[in-house]
Parts: sequence; structure tokens; C-alpha cells
Amino acid sequence: MAVRREVEVYGDWPDHPEGRGRWTCGSGFLLAGRLVLTAAHVVCPAGGPLATVKVRGESGGLVDAAVVWQRWVDDVDVALLEITGRDWVEPVWRHPVRWGRLVTTRAGQGCEATGFPAVVATPRRRETHHAIGVVNPRSLVKSGLYAVEVTNPPAEPGPDGSGWRGMCGAAVLCRGLLVGIVTVDPAGFASRRLITVPITAVAADPGFARVVAEHTGRTPIVEPVELAGLAEPVSLPASPAELLRADAATAPFRARPELEQLRLWCQSEQWSGVRLVVGAGGQGKTRLARHLAGSLTGRGWATLVLGEHATSEDIAVLAQVAVPTLVVVDYAEGRTAQLDPLIAALDQAEAKVRLLLLARTAGAWRTDRVAPVAHLSVLADERIVVSLGPVEPDPDGRRRAWREAVDALASRLAVLDTYQGIAWPDVAAGMVEPILDGERFRTILAVQMHALAALLHAGDPVPTTTDAARDAQAVLLEHEARYWSRVADRFGITLAPATRRCLVATATLWGASTREEAHRVLATAVGPATPDVVTNAADWLATLYRDSGRYWSGLQPDPLGEYFIGTTLGPGGDCPALISGPMTHASPGQLEQALTVLGRAHPRHPHLAEVITDTVLAGGVAGARAAVAVAPRLEQPQPVLAALDRFVDAAGLAQLDELYAVLPRFSLLLTQTTLRTATARVRLLRVATDQNRETYLPALATSVNNLAIRLGEVGRRVEGLAAATEAVELRRELVALNRDAYLPDLATSVNNLAVYLGEVGRRVEGLAAATEAVELYRELVALNQDAYLPALATSVNNLANRLADVGRRVEGLAAATEAVELRRELVALNRDAYLPDLATSVNNLANRLADVGRRVEGLAAAREAAEFYYELARTDPVLYGPRAERARELVASVGGE
Repeated sequence: MAVRREVEVYGDWPDHPEGRGRWTCGSGFLLAGRLVLTAAHVVCPAGGPLATVKVRGESGGLVDAAVVWQRWVDDVDVALLEITGRDWVEPVWRHPVRWGRLVTTRAGQGCEATGFPAVVATPRRRETHHAIGVVNPRSLVKSGLYAVEVTNPPAEPGPDGSGWRGMCGAAVLCRGLLVGIVTVDPAGFASRRLITVPITAVAADPGFARVVAEHTGRTPIVEPVELAGLAEPVSLPASPAELLRADAATAPFRARPELEQLRLWCQSEQWSGVRLVVGAGGQGKTRLARHLAGSLTGRGWATLVLGEHATSEDIAVLAQVAVPTLVVVDYAEGRTAQLDPLIAALDQAEAKVRLLLLARTAGAWRTDRVAPVAHLSVLADERIVVSLGPVEPDPDGRRRAWREAVDALASRLAVLDTYQGIAWPDVAAGMVEPILDGERFRTILAVQMHALAALLHAGDPVPTTTDAARDAQAVLLEHEARYWSRVADRFGITLAPATRRCLVATATLWGASTREEAHRVLATAVGPATPDVVTNAADWLATLYRDSGRYWSGLQPDPLGEYFIGTTLGPGGDCPALISGPMTHASPGQLEQALTVLGRAHPRHPHLAEVITDTVLAGGVAGARAAVAVAPRLEQPQPVLAALDRFVDAAGLAQLDELYAVLPRFSLLLTQTTLRTATARVRLLRVATDQNRETYLPALATSVNNLAIRLGEVGRRVEGLAAATEAVELRRELVALNRDAYLPDLATSVNNLAVYLGEVGRRVEGLAAATEAVELYRELVALNQDAYLPALATSVNNLANRLADVGRRVEGLAAATEAVELRRELVALNRDAYLPDLATSVNNLANRLADVGRRVEGLAAAREAAEFYYELARTDPVLYGPRAERARELVASVGGE
């Protein structure tokens, strides 16, 4: 049974007022073995500490205590007691107290408080009452207090009018976080409300923080309650390598200029903003972000390191934050699905918000989209990128960092299993700083890994086949293998060391979000085995490393895990089924995980290029889809792109169709892959159409049309024109068979053809095609205006340009005027969707008016277009900022300025 933290608190008040008992009675909460949190008025009723204070815990009698800190000023009513009685047995808890505060305006935050109100007291004992209720953050805003609306209050008030006498000093918990202390039962609420002093009123007080730190070993860090479920879980290190995790913060943080740059960004006046910190694995991105978050927490900010498990529904709460908030997203390049709801939510927040993204590269993952998303365009802005260089670029700085790391690691190693009993500080003191020169020590993690490996080799050497002084990663892996063996013994796992190594490699390479995912890939890795063996092995692996919300986390930190996979899959590796075995059972997420690890490890392990290709090909369409997702995230994506090319060249029509459906519509990195896929689809569909024209002709027409678009996007206009011409011919054939079904497709292809003809200088033919496209869309609008009015507006706007190309300016002006009218009609229906098109048409109209000498009207149109673009640029500066500038230049040109 867990030891209860609630205690009774008594104070002897010799000078008590007439009609009041000598002893005050209240509630308290144990923060540590001898430290109690309570209300100040319980033990300081006359403004100063009482001489006699006593506490009673879960069992036993009263023991002496003393007030060691108190504040009772205005509404703040908090005290700390130290239990001094020698008979007190200090209780021990598995988890320390966590502190919290409410940071949003979301109503109905569930809470609870357990105390000792007199209403449940008997002549023999004071009993507990577990009060439950909610806090509504918009109550008592001016006083800065929390009002707990209690759902299970006392039915009758006591003699003094309160049913809660004795409850003061009870801790209020929200989602397991201590958020405040009960101090008042206010009149007018029939004992259905308890006033609570937020813990934030005292947590930053130096005296309070000092006393808490002396007893608990840590200063209070106040977490945002409503965001707690979104946070990345953190666990204590259990193995030597885990001491190097950024969240473990073992070595002292080393100052770097980027920290001040980010602090100034957070303090700036703008309400919201995004920054992207990029750097190599081990460069210190995560440590920098967590250090920034810690410093902001002390200044009243809410901070959140967003967990991978957070869903769109979870993230929506960020739209209601009411205090300055920093959200950190690590591995942002692989979490674009979260960035959409995240940025949308933060855009709605009324408080100042900052979004700090961490990634290895500022590459194509920021811009690749199947469809454009307006609020995500901020990711493409180069101004948000902060490139993280080496924290210690010269050998002298690295030696100092190495020494700091050795000393810090020595103090932490002694708490790990099997590393006790060694005088690690003495071992560290006897070590000589090495010369850490060369490219491989440019990251701070490389310096710290060398320090840890050297310390382990000096104090507790294990056999290794490599030069321990040079290959720190190999030394660390040997010590991790000993950790794997020790934990395996606890699980009763008797597998050979080589097999255990392969299983850890499986967890590191493939990962697993759920137990079911783990079992599917593990069953192939352990060979013929009973379900119990698989379950036992899966649970063992899940126990080894717990640094995220996933079931399997794998070996950390990342560069060590990548080295592990690179050597395990190298020429001397002994895990032949690491790829082929789990492949057929891996989920899409696991395929992405494997390709990400392989892609990151490839630069230092070039032989993995063949492994990447094998993984994509063996995975079929699922492997190709994973490659499409992973390539934009990698600093060196060439092996993944090459594997995709191999897949496309060998794929059948159905596979190509599935791949084409997930290729980003807007991507520079994957443009050639998309074009290769489009070309392969057309090639296979020509063969199929020759065999069965009636069945495959519609698909061939669509594929040729898509190929024309792709060719145009890469500047191959002549080939694109040929494909566009063929698409029109094929769709004319289809319209002759079924006009109603295929007329919209023909209109689209004819409009595309008009554009291509204009781009290659065949203006007369382009005009003819544009005219036909308008006629076709007018026919379609007559049948269904809602469906085809946008396309008609686009084709009329295109016609205006084609007419201008051949010098028919008056007719071009008429078409431009009609395009504006049509798009005004659309904007009246949906401004957000059609305002960009209207801005384009009004801008076009300004040019056409200027062409015929109507400069006054042209100037008015140019100014209106500029206003539209300024409006659009406020929400999407990356996309519309340059257009707004060009519109301003047009105003100056038309106005003769």
C-alpha cells in the first residue's frame, strides 16, 4: 500500500481569542520525508510562527514540528514545516512531488484535495475527506486565486458557519500535479467552494525554493497542468549510455550564442512565432531547447516538449493558452502530421506563443505537400532557421568540456546498478584530458561519449576488440551489452549474447508504438518460439530504454544507435534477419522508422545504401510510401531516392498508381521521382490500352494529362506540349463516346494546352485553345454553376492573357473584366478560398487597362490588387510577400511614379 502524504497539523495558540479553542487544526501535505506544506494561518495565526506545532501522519501519535518558512501577506497564505520529532519515521515514495499550474482558459479542470475537516472527525480520531471538484480558470482572475467548485461538500455547516474547518492547508492536485493549498471556505457558496492559493504564488520565492530543494533534492519546477498529457515522457537513466541523453542533462550546459538569440526571440513583442534549430545529431539541439524552456519557466512561461503520442484533439488545447507559452517539437522533420494542428492551434491563442522546432536538416520536409496548407507556409521561410554550429569549435574548448563531462558522469555512474562500489570521482580525478582534434569531435555529444567511454574503461574495463582510446562507441556498446544481459536475467531470458544483440538492434531499427507492433516484428527475429517467449522478450526490450511514449524506444542517444545499426548490418554483422525477417510484418510507421535510422546512419556507413534499397524493394508499395515520407527528412537523401527509382522501374501498374497517389504535389526533392513515376504509368497504360482500349483509355488520358503537367514543372515544355496535345486528343475521343461523363476532363486538358502553347510562343494556337476552353466551361456552368464556376473564372482569366499575347487588347480587357466579376462572385461565397485568385485577376485587369491607355482605372485596379496581396501576406508572408511587393511595383509603374 502506498504511503499517504496527507498529515494532520496542530498549532498551540496560547493567546487565542475568547470563544475559540487553544489549538488550531488544519491539514498538511508531505513534500518529503520531513517537509510539510500547509496554510500559514494554521501555524502562524497571530502573524508569527507558533512555538508549539505538531503533526500526525498515517499512524502513530503527534510529533513535534517547526515552521521553517511562511508567507501570510494579502491572499498568499502558505507555510512549510519541518518535522523535528525523533520518533517520526520518514516515509519513502517512488515518485517525487510534481508541481503544476493552470495555463489555459479551459473550464472544468478536474481536481482533488484530501484533508481533515472537522465534519468527519470523531471523538477518537480526525478522519480524512477526499474532496473532488473542478477549477474554472476564469474565476477569481483579479485576485489570482483558484476557486475549487466542490462536488461532494459537507451537507451541514459547523458552529462557525463552515463545513470545512480543518481542511485549510490541504494540497490541491490536478492530474497528479500540486497546484495549490486550500486556505478559505468563502461565504455565499454553501460550502461548495474552496479558495486555493496557487503554488505559483510561492514557488519562485528564493526561501521557499531553497527549503524545498534541501529536503527534496530539487527546486520546484512548475508544469502546465493542461499540457501535461501532451508532454514527452521522461525517465531516469538506467544504463551508462542513457546518461548521455539530452533530457538527463548529466553534463553542465555549455553556453552558446544561439541561446541568447532564442531568448530575445521569445521576449520580442510579436504575439506568435516559429523558429527551426537545425544541426547534426549530437550537436546539442535538444539540450539547448530544454535549457531555454527551463529558463523561461522561471519567468512565468508555460513550456512544453511535445510528445509524439499527442493527437490533433490533444493539441487543440493550445488554442486556449492564457500565459506566454513555448512549445518544443523535437525530430520535427518526422512529425509534420502534428505541425498542422499545432500551428493552427497556436495561431488562435490570445497569449504570446513560441514554437521551437528541432531537426537535423532544414530540407524538403518543410515544403513537400500533397496539397498546399496556408498556415504551414511559415515553415518554408528561411528566416526562421537557426543553424547550430559546434559548441566548442577548438581543441582547448573540447578539453574543458571533456573534463566537465567526466566529473559530472563520475557522480552519476555510482547510482547505476553494477557500477556502485567504485570510487568514480577518484577515477575521474586521475584521468588526463586528451587532445580531441579532428572532424569526429565537432559535436558536443562526441566529446561526452569519449569522456564516458574513457571513464568506464579506466574504472571498470570490459573486453573489447577495438582500440578503447579511439572507438568510444564500441566501448559504450560493450557496457550496454552488459546492461542488456543483467536485465535479461531478471526476465529469465536465456538467449545467447549474439541473439540479445540482434533483438536490441531490432527494437532500435524498427521501433514499435504498441505492444502488438513489437510482437509482430519480434516473432520473426527470434525464429521459432512460443508466444510466451516472444512476450517475454518484447517486455524485456521495452524495459531497456524508456525515453518516449512508444513501446520500444531503442538505443539512445541517436548517434550511438545509428553506429550500432551501421556495424550490426555491416560486413561483419551477425544479424542476417534484421531486415528480411520483420519486413513483412512491419507497420507503415515502423518502415519509416527503419528507413530514417538507415538514412541517418548511411553517411558514416556507406554500405547501408544497399540495405536501404533492399528495404524499399522488399517492402513493396508500403516500402515505397515510407521512402517518400522519409527522403525529405534526411540530410543526404540520395540512397533513398535511388531506391525509389529502382522500385518505380520494376513496379507494376497497380503499384505505380498507389505510389503516385501519395507523391507530394509540391516538392522539389521528389520532382524527378514523380516524373519518373508518371512516365512509367503512361508507358504501362499504353500497353494496357493497346490490349483493351475501352477499359484503359480513360486512365491513359488522365495519366498523359498528369505527365504533361509534370514535364512542364521541370521546364521540359516541348515534351510537355506534346503530352498536353495527346491528352486533348484522347479526351476528345472519350467525349465522342460519352460527352456528359468526359466533358469536364476535356475542358481541363484544353485549358492546359492553351497555357503550354502560350509558353512555347505559339500564341495564335494558344488563343484558339483558350477560347475553346472558355466555351466548354460555359457549357458546364450552364449545367452546374456551383461546380464549374471556379474553373470558368480561371479559363476566362487565361483567355485574357492569350488575347493580350496576340495584341487583341480590347478583347483582352473585356475578358479580364469578366474574370474579375466572376471571382468577385466567388469571393462573396468564400473569401478565404478565392481571394488569392481575385487578387491575381485584379492585378491582371490593371495590366490590361494600362495596355489600352486607361491608366486612371488601371491605377485603381493595381492599388486594389496590392491591398489584396497585403491582406494575404499578413497570414502567409512567405507565399504572398513577394507578390505584394510586385503589386506595389505595378502601382508605381501604372501610376507613372
